[in-house]
Amino acid sequence: MPDDLRIALRKLWRQPTFSVTAVVTLAVGIGATTAIFSTVNATLLRPLPFPQSEDLYTLSTTLVDGRWTSGRVTAAYLAAINESAPSVIRAVASVDSENILISDEGENREALVHGVSEGFFDLFGLPMAEGRALGPEDYPSENVVISHRVWGEMFGRDPAAVGRSIQLATGSGTIVGVAPPALDVPEGSDV
Repeated sequence: MPDDLRIALRKLWRQPTFSVTAVVTLAVGIGATTAIFSTVNATLLRPLPFPQSEDLYTLSTTLVDGRWTSGRVTAAYLAAINESAPSVIRAVASVDSENILISDEGENREALVHGVSEGFFDLFGLPMAEGRALGPEDYPSENVVISHRVWGEMFGRDPAAVGRSIQLATGSGTIVGVAPPALDVPEGSDV
């Protein structure tokens, strides 16, 4: 063992408080760095699990007074983008969510329900786990797509859930599809 290392170890052994403090400080620093990197990697660096996810953007509206709203656009603005913006392949929308009660054969649960515009599911390029995505024939109607999580919890992943009717607080709806497990957009939505 080199003399410098022996001397350093001897000094650390003579000052245990300093040694323990240094080791604990290093451990906390390494742990915090690892936690921060894991979070940043998962939220900012890793691409979304959708084909061509680098081409997905959130639209915003600039108000007359200079303020802007992230992700809030009117239906007329959305239609204008789809009709006249050559650089936009498709613009779709989701409507703010509501917590409502849904039931299936006596089982009630609170659900986060979002309204979506035509072509919403096609934008992500993922096939439905069961059934189909909402199409032009579904607007306006009470047809719904349920999340993969709700499909497992309420229907035990039974493929026969597609075509069944569920009771929403706003009326009855027919399940036409089950979203794939990778699709949690809007985040946390059930229907």
